[in-house]
Amino acid sequence: MAAAYRESKGCFIFHNENPKGSLRAADCVIRAIAKATGKTWEETYQGLCLIGLNIKDVPNATPTYKRYLNEQGYPMQKQPRKSDNTKYTAEQFAKKYNKGTYIISLANHLSVVIDGKIYDTWNCSHKCVGNYWEVR
Repeated sequence: MAAAYRESKGCFIFHNENPKGSLRAADCVIRAIAKATGKTWEETYQGLCLIGLNIKDVPNATPTYKRYLNEQGYPMQKQPRKSDNTKYTAEQFAKKYNKGTYIISLANHLSVVIDGKIYDTWNCSHKCVGNYWEVR
């Protein structure tokens, strides 16, 4: 099944990379990384599982996906801050980083920003961005 797309307002675009279209799979890590890197959901899941097996953790755990991204050549970037040291929301991040592809960490969630648009199964644009990875 092809990934589902649906345009929404603002910088958010509904996108579900899950091959079964499931919205309850708790697979945001797999969806975000697959969309950002152009790999399939299955390839991404397998890669995360292998690393999880090696470090004895689950595929969507923070240590697992951080190591996976680093091994794929995407070093983690520190949390971006505005000149007044306040945090960026995902929407503000998407507006500032409007060229390129970024995986962004949010509270208990991973999402992807591509050319200023947030691709996800829910509108997380109001959440604060933590660390991020630029995908080249």
